[in-house]
Amino acid sequence: VPLGMSNTTFQQPLPPQLQPLMSSGYALATSKAKPYEFVVPAPAGSSATSAIDISHFMIAHLQNGEYDGARILKSETVALMHTAQFGVNPSLPKMALGFYEETRNGHRIIGHGGDTEYFHSDLHLIQDANVGFFISYNSAGRHETDARGVLFDMFMDRYFPYTIPSAPKPADAAADARLVAGEYISSRRPVTNILSFLGFLSNAKVTPNEGGTITIDSFKGLNELPITWEEIGPLLYREKDGQHLVGFTRDGDNRLVLAMNYPFMIWTKVSLADNKAFNIFLFVFTLAVCLLTLVIWPISAWFRKHYNNPIVLTRSQCRLRLAIRMVAAIDFIFIVCWLVLVVSSGSLSVFTSSFDPMLRAIQIVGWLGSLGTLLVLYAVVKTWGAAGEWWLSHLGNTTIAAAALSFSWFLLHWHLLHFSLMY
Repeated sequence: VPLGMSNTTFQQPLPPQLQPLMSSGYALATSKAKPYEFVVPAPAGSSATSAIDISHFMIAHLQNGEYDGARILKSETVALMHTAQFGVNPSLPKMALGFYEETRNGHRIIGHGGDTEYFHSDLHLIQDANVGFFISYNSAGRHETDARGVLFDMFMDRYFPYTIPSAPKPADAAADARLVAGEYISSRRPVTNILSFLGFLSNAKVTPNEGGTITIDSFKGLNELPITWEEIGPLLYREKDGQHLVGFTRDGDNRLVLAMNYPFMIWTKVSLADNKAFNIFLFVFTLAVCLLTLVIWPISAWFRKHYNNPIVLTRSQCRLRLAIRMVAAIDFIFIVCWLVLVVSSGSLSVFTSSFDPMLRAIQIVGWLGSLGTLLVLYAVVKTWGAAGEWWLSHLGNTTIAAAALSFSWFLLHWHLLHFSLMY
């Protein structure tokens, strides 16, 4: 092994000789130890290593591909890997090859971080100082702040002291803050497959404040409150009393794009269709209407029987009435199934090919519900002027029709019925 990384492997499960060396993972530090994680999208995230082994890897990169006399990469290959390749904002760090740029205390840094469910790691190479920094821990805890990043910032402040340069506030800071205000969706999301609906759940909201500053609800400090960002250049913001940067540019469709110090993801300003509040409203509205329909159905039947006040409807009206409620039941079943899926989405072990039959069965329910929307619309039109139908029944049926339309739009917009199960 050229780098002497004898305690490193991508094998799942671990080879017998490495199993005694493996740390346990924890959902919380106070909870019970979890079994060894199997990472489905291997080799990404599936490497098990030690701090000593990874130090050999870092030294090799700091020494242009050589470690202890053994060369694993040509120097020009290493240079290419370390060179910036792509970025959406010229004022912010860019992606390299296998690494991404960072900046702290006046130093250009390259690194890479990663997470499984229970393990959280970070690697940084401060090339001009010939220093490498690696951290990995086996529980994220309850705190929303990225502890790895905080520790690295403190390391840099301790060993590479730095004075943050002052920057004049642009005269149009307040107008710029209003311009960038809105909701942004992350690029690190499924876009056209059956899990695309997970994207809007992590939308970031930019809010303008007095004095031309902004806050971004997803970017929080140690106090778990949103960081305040001050404009230091055209649509370029720096955290108040800190160094981290965010910036805004426009993409090819003239949409505002939010980028940050870490270039592995960006956020694009959303339209109403991808707005988090709008989609949650549609989802909750549909779920509530379907649930109320199913709950009120037997209750109203009991009251009519108890007070001897039956509904006088034709056989056709009865069938349409039953059809409306059956569609509500189908929609409700589908929604509950996907709610369970959302709860499970944090587990990397859930989405394997063995789960495909269950996904396909859920999709069949969704197709029945979507096609049922046409039946609900037909039933509402057909029964609107029919004798024996109470005005409150018309209102209820119309509300169910609106919920069915919302249901179908949600499924089609977020590709939940996509034929392919590749994700």
